[in-house]
Amino acid sequence: MLFQVVSASFPFKDEDEILGGHLSFKDGLSDEFHELVRWCLQAQPSSRPNLQQILDHKWFKSSFPAQERFCQFL
Repeated sequence: MLFQVVSASFPFKDEDEILGGHLSFKDGLSDEFHELVRWCLQAQPSSRPNLQQILDHKWFKSSFPAQERFCQFL
C-alpha cells in the first residue's frame, strides 16, 4: 500500500515481475524510498520490517517529520 499511495501506481506490472521481483519505480522517488519498498517486499516474511521498523526508517522520518506526534496521539 505504501508504494501505491506514494507513486499512485502498482509496484508490479504483471505476474512475471512479481515472481522475478522486478519493481518499476517512477522517476523522482528517492533511493531511501526504493530501499524501504524493497525491504517490505522481501520474499521471506521474516526478512520484512515490522511497523516500528518502517516508522523508524530514514525515508519515513524525513517524509513525515510530525509522525511521532501523530503516533503519540493514537
